[in-house]
Amino acid sequence: MSIYVEDKDLDEAINESIELLKENPKGNDVHKRKMFLNDIIRQFAEELMNIFDTVRSEEEKKFKEYFGVEKEDIKLLVEQYLPFQRNQAIFALNRFINSKCDNVILENYDEDKMPPIYESIETKRDAFVMLVSMGYFFFTYKDKKFMIDLYFNGTARFYRLWFKSEYEKEAIELQKEITNFFKKFNFFRGEKLNFLQQGNLEFLQYPELGWSDVILSPEIKEEFMLNIIFPLENEESCKLNGIPWRRGLMLGGKAGTGKTQVCRVLCSELPKNVTLIWTTPKALYDEHTIQLLFDAARFFSPTLIIIEDIDFIGLSRDFARNPILGELLTQLDGNDPNDGIFVIATTNRPELLDEALANRPSRFDVQILFELPNPEQRKQIIELFSKNMEFGELLNMNVIVEATKDLSGSHIKEIFVHCQLAALKTKTKVMNKDILTKAEHYKKNLIKNGKDMIR
Repeated sequence: MSIYVEDKDLDEAINESIELLKENPKGNDVHKRKMFLNDIIRQFAEELMNIFDTVRSEEEKKFKEYFGVEKEDIKLLVEQYLPFQRNQAIFALNRFINSKCDNVILENYDEDKMPPIYESIETKRDAFVMLVSMGYFFFTYKDKKFMIDLYFNGTARFYRLWFKSEYEKEAIELQKEITNFFKKFNFFRGEKLNFLQQGNLEFLQYPELGWSDVILSPEIKEEFMLNIIFPLENEESCKLNGIPWRRGLMLGGKAGTGKTQVCRVLCSELPKNVTLIWTTPKALYDEHTIQLLFDAARFFSPTLIIIEDIDFIGLSRDFARNPILGELLTQLDGNDPNDGIFVIATTNRPELLDEALANRPSRFDVQILFELPNPEQRKQIIELFSKNMEFGELLNMNVIVEATKDLSGSHIKEIFVHCQLAALKTKTKVMNKDILTKAEHYKKNLIKNGKDMIR
């Protein structure tokens, strides 16, 4: 409970104590000085208690008016929520109180000094509703009086259920009903989500892509179908045949070779009941956030976790100096149940990953290497990104395919985007020489820098 004290009252109490302190007895009697200071502290504490009692009396009056009993005869139950449950909890509490309860009254918060605080909560992608995140709800439930105090502010995420002592059984039943309502009307389950810093969630914005929008070898596509799509669509068959209903895939290879693009495709291709949680090392900055990520995955199961650039947290072999890696290993293959948890991680530097992370089945069961596209794949990429463009002449496909050797799919895409922008600016059409000039420019940069510049 927060206590509000008027500044002037507190100042008066402090000033009175200071004046008394000035009258400190003279002499060197240590015992007498200690006794005097104790008296000062006691008087100061009594003055503070008098001020607090005035504040408490306001709340006691409020409770007695509503419940008809003294405050000491009122009990409370407290329910706390994890960060990823915050918005769902606000939604569930507001909806439950307003749809399942009677005689609902919304009061000011903090002894009438602060009005209820409303917050815009995204309950569907790009759909928001205004809900109370801080405030007192007085209501009746099954003809019994209750009060719920919502407090969702900063890192605080809880509600308090107040009730008369003789209604304890009914209060426990009410709390269970709220919990069941919270679980049933879960607007995040089955959605595509972004895992943020401090363990919060938001709806993920992603392009609608299909398998035709990414150029993969048949072998790589089959790995995704076998290890992700098939088991998620066939839970019962997997379990009947003793196959663990969990998989881990490590995607390695140079930047721009299609790892992230495949993950975007999965956003559209996953079964509708699967929750996808996408995150980066920026959000996984300590052991607690790693734990929250997997707690969220278990809560929304079945879940596919996508961790981009895992090499930022998975390089050190000294767990004492890299506790984040240690916690990640524990969550991947520890004592907590991971039934229905599928994990995909991407890295541009698979050769630098810790052995315990990269080459340990049951953590990451399959390693998939994304290589630079071969001639046939480069041809398919060129056709994909040039299909809606206008050219001033027929494309010399064989020459362009050869000119884009050693370039990634991202490089090739950017070549056509750049050429199209240049043509729009100059009001001309794209020519073969424009494409070849840009491809040569990229190759020179790669040789000069000794690495891929596209991330």
